[in-house]
Amino acid sequence: MELNISHNHMRGMLPSSFECFKDVRSFDLSYNNFEGFLPRMQPQDAYLDFSHNSFSGPIPKSMFGEFSISYLILSNNKLNGSIPSSICTQRELQIVNLANNDLSRTIPDCWGNASELTIIDISNNKLFGSISRTVGFLARLQSLHMNNNSFSGTIPSTLQHFNKLVVIDLSWNKLSGAIPKWFGRRLSALRVLSLRTNNFTGAIPQ
Repeated sequence: MELNISHNHMRGMLPSSFECFKDVRSFDLSYNNFEGFLPRMQPQDAYLDFSHNSFSGPIPKSMFGEFSISYLILSNNKLNGSIPSSICTQRELQIVNLANNDLSRTIPDCWGNASELTIIDISNNKLFGSISRTVGFLARLQSLHMNNNSFSGTIPSTLQHFNKLVVIDLSWNKLSGAIPKWFGRRLSALRVLSLRTNNFTGAIPQ
């Protein structure tokens, strides 16, 4: 049911497939020295933590599809390519942490289905384009970290629906326009707001 080999000095490449572990609900391989591609998997309501390794290559589209993941933690690796749009099909997904990789391109604009998401961290990558409008449909979201990328354009108005959002970090991007006035009025749970090092203009809203 659970495979935990975290915080060791294990290294090398994983088998190309973990599909034999159909009944395992928790994979924790974090804080090792694994490298190579992420294996093919068939997770069922799984907790996946492959963080703090040297995995490379793209995030497999097959990791999502008809299978379900509740926690996806792939931070601090060398993953590249785009964030697959199939991630949006995960209705049970609660945490996505893809920070500190080499992910690039735009982020998918299909987040409305991932209604259980509470934390998204895609900071410290090479992502660009506008902030996805559908991110604002995540009613349970409490923490959003998109800092240290190259996002541009204005902050979408759909983000004002985040009535449970506590932390939002959009710093170190190329966002422009005015700081929305609804930040103070609509985001009643907000405690941390970081917009530093962007291209915003105009006044700081009261």
